[in-house]
Amino acid sequence: MGYYTDLHCKAIIKPEYRDTIKKIVFEYASWKDFFDHDFVELPRADLIPFGENKLKQSEIFDGINLHIECSIKNYDDEIEYFFEMLQCISDEVSEYKSFDEDNFEYLERGTDCIKVKKWYNHFTGQYEEVEEVLNGV
Repeated sequence: MGYYTDLHCKAIIKPEYRDTIKKIVFEYASWKDFFDHDFVELPRADLIPFGENKLKQSEIFDGINLHIECSIKNYDDEIEYFFEMLQCISDEVSEYKSFDEDNFEYLERGTDCIKVKKWYNHFTGQYEEVEEVLNGV
């Protein structure tokens, strides 16, 4: 069945694309209806930003800022292609990272169990470790 990949990103959308992003977020329009990019041709392109979405629609897009926190199966590199397209339609991308569900390890520290997630930062090409304490696990 495959693992899900979490995607977190924040971007300031260029003025000429704001109405388009509003239609995608609030009217569930397809990326394919508006953009000519390799990303829109991928089978799961329209799952961004809605695949296992962790935010309300009003939190995803406020008219200027796009904020995505979702999970999708990244079989065709949707996350990487979306990053390419997002850079074209944004004035600034301040965060873009992904976490693949099989990229973590558990550590014991005293009585705590620690889950260390390795997030991939698409800007730097480096992994960032984020610790989550799982007490009593």
